[in-house]
Amino acid sequence: QKMLFDDGRGGLLEMCCACAAAHWLVAQVEDCLAWRYLAVQWPRLAEQGSPPDPIQQFLNLEGEQANAVERAAQTLCWVNGVHHTVAIVAFAVFLISGKLAALCSFGLLFEAPVCLTNIRDLVVSFCEELELLLDRSPLVSTSAARRWWCFTAHAVALARFSSCICYYWASALWQADLAALPWPYVVIFHLFGITFSVINALWAATLCVQREDDLHNITRRRGLHPECP
Repeated sequence: QKMLFDDGRGGLLEMCCACAAAHWLVAQVEDCLAWRYLAVQWPRLAEQGSPPDPIQQFLNLEGEQANAVERAAQTLCWVNGVHHTVAIVAFAVFLISGKLAALCSFGLLFEAPVCLTNIRDLVVSFCEELELLLDRSPLVSTSAARRWWCFTAHAVALARFSSCICYYWASALWQADLAALPWPYVVIFHLFGITFSVINALWAATLCVQREDDLHNITRRRGLHPECP
């Protein structure tokens, strides 16, 4: 309880938070410069069999499909921009004041499931190259995909939604400790708690869409690799 509100300065935590703030600052710049590619994996344009490279699919879009994917990319750019900005401010507040250290610790914990989603993104983005390297497609096993997404869902629940529970628990039961803080930190505490609760819900919904998309693509590929479970 004290850790949630008290000064939490320490060499390792400060170093991690500084790295995180720099990471999200760079991510903000990258997303602003390359926002059109944020939805590169969304179109389902592949014919029956082995689909073409997703980037090539994206570049070949025309008409209403191109407009729809561009609108999706714009939406992702705005949502990512809000997330990145709030994350930068959160880590900066801790680095300057040392207060609300646990919130930044939760922010670092947030990234644990991203390791799994990044691996998924690499497999989907470089499926053609992996198929040439492994002599089989990595996107043909429905059971393996379901297990991976089940593992990812558990990681999201443990690393992300546990922090939401802590926030609402603290808001309801530790009001005296919150009241002892200067009012700017109380505002920041609730701002970060509510914002990242919403972001968690949106990200979880996005992951659900990606899971269904993966299963859709795997089902399409099963005709080429019937030996896979």
